[in-house]
Amino acid sequence: MDRSAVFHTYPALGGPFQSLDDVQSAVVAYACRNSMAMPDELPHKERVIREFLYWPDGTRKVCTRVQTANGEQEKLRRLVEALLDKQNDDKDRADELKDIVHWQAICEGVGKWYYHLNITVKTKGAAADAGSANLFFAEVARDQNHTLGYYISTFFRVNTDSKDDEAICHGCINNGSTDMKHPPAGLFKGGHVDIRFPIGFGPCNDKQWRVSHNTEVEDEELIKEEEERIRDSFDYLEDAVFWENIRHKRLHSRIWESETNMQRMKKGLPLKTEA
Repeated sequence: MDRSAVFHTYPALGGPFQSLDDVQSAVVAYACRNSMAMPDELPHKERVIREFLYWPDGTRKVCTRVQTANGEQEKLRRLVEALLDKQNDDKDRADELKDIVHWQAICEGVGKWYYHLNITVKTKGAAADAGSANLFFAEVARDQNHTLGYYISTFFRVNTDSKDDEAICHGCINNGSTDMKHPPAGLFKGGHVDIRFPIGFGPCNDKQWRVSHNTEVEDEELIKEEEERIRDSFDYLEDAVFWENIRHKRLHSRIWESETNMQRMKKGLPLKTEA
């Protein structure tokens, strides 16, 4: 929400919107437009398999490393776009993100999350090929008083020819982001703790994002094998003998329940029902 009390979405879904209800309607409409409709004549087994393997918009639930990395890069770009718009609103600027040159996620403990970025910007409304030749360092910090709140804690033009002699950032160096350009160390908050990014959180910088593209063919083969395994696990849906056995078990269970309740009624006991 900007200073004029209207709401914006990232990616842009129209708007600006006057209320959160309007935002929700736009999100629902976007989701419906991008949902993967399944033909009515599709067999039951194939429906179940598709619902198991894919999200409503048709993307896989089990992703390759490059798909995971692309998703992380896209989320970061939207976050930076939103925060630049917030900074523009607060400081009467007109910056628009052009390129993310480098990025590094930094974690220094519970609630202490940062992004260090080198970005180029252009003036809002300018041509797509317009923009500043200057490189900016931006630090995105997490507001510990707000679960999902982020803000730009540093926005500084950096010298591309400098060697960061005054800025030792463990958060970038320890994770391989040695090409990241920083301002003097006193101008940014994160990166001063000598630790590495925790394992298990996916790609944490642009270098890992680029490396993931080298594994795409191998990952695709693994995904196909996993999808075949999942498909095989649903073969029972077309197994007539299996369903006949299920029907008999249910029938026998109801007969047993009926006979048991008859005995309990004769003894004046409460009836039992199938759980």
